[in-house]
Amino acid sequence: MTVPENVIPPDELERLRKARANPASGGPYRDASGREFGDALEFLHAQLKVDVVRAVKLGRAHDLLLRDGSRVKLGTAGDMLEPKKLRAALAECGVVIERHKGEQVDQVVRAVLDIVEVLDPHGEEETTRAWLAEWTHGNAVLGPLDVKDGEALKEATYGEGPPALFRGDDRRLYLKLDALVSYVTKTLGRTTREDMATRLRRIGFEEHRIDERLPGGGKVRARTWRSQPGFDPLEDG
Repeated sequence: MTVPENVIPPDELERLRKARANPASGGPYRDASGREFGDALEFLHAQLKVDVVRAVKLGRAHDLLLRDGSRVKLGTAGDMLEPKKLRAALAECGVVIERHKGEQVDQVVRAVLDIVEVLDPHGEEETTRAWLAEWTHGNAVLGPLDVKDGEALKEATYGEGPPALFRGDDRRLYLKLDALVSYVTKTLGRTTREDMATRLRRIGFEEHRIDERLPGGGKVRARTWRSQPGFDPLEDG
């Protein structure tokens, strides 16, 4: 029997059902034609044209994990309920779906929420610490610098080939968010500025604006993120 492209083969669907944490799907779900689907995975596969194997939630953010290992970042429940944002999230993965009406979008969101797994944020914290450990190991970390020394801060943040991170004499690690996101995206995994900012906050980082006077006049200004005093990415808390 030839299986249509938008239908998961029955044996594969059963395997995925057994593998996921929450096998109860809460169906039925109906598409625009009125066709019913008894399983959330099967419905999402048909509606979104992607091979969904899991739906996960960390904080307020919802992601779909696909068979090929990629991830569709759906955002909050409110984001999912906006058709344009739903289509945009899928387009980021190279999938363009037809425009869904409100009722269809509601069905998709319900299917996602019925199977979503709430992740332990501590697992994400370990990953973030590992990323920071890799980054700091592969880059020269300046310091400790006098965090009130405008000239030293200017060199650290605007000098030739800036390392984008340094330690202050206050025992904090200072970094530039964009530089960290760029490094992680290219070498370690997928992330965004919003995702990384959330991750950093969870391990105690905070946004910090450098605004110090220079000896010859003027100021050095830069937006950074800084850790708690004594932060070490290889040690918890």
